Amino acid sequence: MSSRFVSGLTTFLFGYDVFVSYSYKDGKGYAAALEDSLGKLDFSCFLDRKELPYGGELTTSLRRAIRRSKAVILVGTETAPQAHYVKVELAEVLANGRTKLIPIDVDGIRERLDDVDVRNLIWINEDAAAARTRMPSVA
Repeated sequence: MSSRFVSGLTTFLFGYDVFVSYSYKDGKGYAAALEDSLGKLDFSCFLDRKELPYGGELTTSLRRAIRRSKAVILVGTETAPQAHYVKVELAEVLANGRTKLIPIDVDGIRERLDDVDVRNLIWINEDAAAARTRMPSVA
């Protein structure tokens, strides 16, 4: 059996290790690089551009994927607080209460978020070079 088949079967049966939430407008490059880095460490990642079924109802598919994930990483870029689906995804995580939320502050957005529950989490502060290049730092 191919490793891709085994990986797909494992994800189908047990869900994802990580769901990556990001704004398509300015976070897609960072999110894709993060997903690639985590995949190389054998984490199964949900990234919408790779995992969403065509023709499915988007909000329902996203909520289901979050419920089947152990953690959600929020890629905190400039436009993330206004992105419709980031809001949907955060609301699902906060309502769920079971999935862990790991926010990464790429553009200093922490204090600009409306949701106090999210602002009060422990954030990973991305370094300036990573924010500028939109590539996750290795540290």
